[in-house]
Amino acid sequence: MATEVAITDPRSVLVGDEEQLVTMTIDGQLYGIPILNVQDIVEPEQITPVPRSPSAIAGVLNLRGRIVTVLDLRKCLGDLTDEGPGSQMGVTVEHKHDLYTLLVDSIGDVRHLPRKDFDKPPVTLAESIRRVCSGIFQLEDDLLVVLDVQKILEEETIMRTPIMTRKRLVFNRTQEKAAAGLAANDAEAATAEEAPAADEDHVDQAPETPPVAEEATTQAADDPDTKPVDAPDPAAEPDAEDEPEAALISAKVETEPPAGYEVMEEGGVVL
Repeated sequence: MATEVAITDPRSVLVGDEEQLVTMTIDGQLYGIPILNVQDIVEPEQITPVPRSPSAIAGVLNLRGRIVTVLDLRKCLGDLTDEGPGSQMGVTVEHKHDLYTLLVDSIGDVRHLPRKDFDKPPVTLAESIRRVCSGIFQLEDDLLVVLDVQKILEEETIMRTPIMTRKRLVFNRTQEKAAAGLAANDAEAATAEEAPAADEDHVDQAPETPPVAEEATTQAADDPDTKPVDAPDPAAEPDAEDEPEAALISAKVETEPPAGYEVMEEGGVVL
């Protein structure tokens, strides 16, 4: 299965004196493929190996329901030392009505270069590279090698690489994105921790509130015109404990009959 990154529309390519190349990097060297040969730029998620196949064949992948052969450009260019970086990109090209995905280290941009600057491969270029390239462009700070897709996909080029059985390649794009998200969250948390610390420093540096009450009391004591306020006399205030007894006496006075009356046992009053 592959994740689609970009799709090239051949109708959008202008014909003129410029060569439009999709650039890529393999082992630190800059390469280019004519944009008319490029069908897709993909991020391979899983590549199934083909047992006992030339090492140039990395395996097969499912590209939108179509089984596509994957070629490792490192091996086609003569590098048989390692399997390349842990995360690779794929350039899908068409050859004789079949699709092939070429594994590269990274994808660059689209270069518009004058055709007049196109030159044949120099003799100092490695033989394994000269066999599969059509020429070069001398840039200001780099050498861009233009790859010939037909030469790369020739049986002779593929069979030059030794026979081997590769391991299944699984590129965990989800973990890579999750790790990037965790790093972003950690940066936000660190920023959030710095903000309260700055607020605390601001509070610590705030001026202290002046003791207004103490100054007012001191001024009142020093002022000769200020009259002292007498404290209330405790004897003048009614005692809270004597209030229930006073209420009982008042109730007794109200219930006693006037003089000359007798109280009957059943509660009546007789003259």
